[in-house]
Amino acid sequence: MKHFSPRYGGPIVQTRPKGARLLEGFSQKLQRRLQLFDYASFSVWIGLEADPAVRSFCERPTRSNAFGKDRVIDFWVGHSSGDESFYVLDADDGGERPITLHDTTVHYVDDAQLAADAMWVTNWRSMLAVINASTGGSEKTMSKSVREFVQGPIALGRLEAEFSCGDPMVARACIFELLRQGKLAAPSLRTQALTLFTPIEPTC
Repeated sequence: MKHFSPRYGGPIVQTRPKGARLLEGFSQKLQRRLQLFDYASFSVWIGLEADPAVRSFCERPTRSNAFGKDRVIDFWVGHSSGDESFYVLDADDGGERPITLHDTTVHYVDDAQLAADAMWVTNWRSMLAVINASTGGSEKTMSKSVREFVQGPIALGRLEAEFSCGDPMVARACIFELLRQGKLAAPSLRTQALTLFTPIEPTC
């Protein structure tokens, strides 16, 4: 496999804008904590963490004046097929919107996309908390067994019961991590709330 090297090693230094909220989280993909200053960017981050096609990313990687004003780019995102710059639109973003920026395609995130992804983000916000709270020990040893067991759609609760060994949270963390890595699938998470009845499926 070709070695993947992120374009940016970390975010640029930026003080929290006056009146902005402070949202923090731990990124499994980056293996570090990150700070964001609005819920829209926080939602985008959750989506990047949950997308197996995203190999790496960086919040606030650089600044640009390509939009008619000095502006911090919200995310650089690295896929196996190429790089993107994510730009979260706000109320006063108008005028020209470049297609490319710093040799990357620009992906614009608007209110419509945020609304469409709301259930996915809500589900994964809870799931990432479970993954981050796990010890990273015994759940890793059961990953191969869980993948081999899932031959067709199976309810999350049943799958947890099969591998719980007295502690369902260990099995749950393992299942969620396999979903995060794209080694299992749960398409209903985009439109339905996560429950014990959520079907877990093998990947194609």
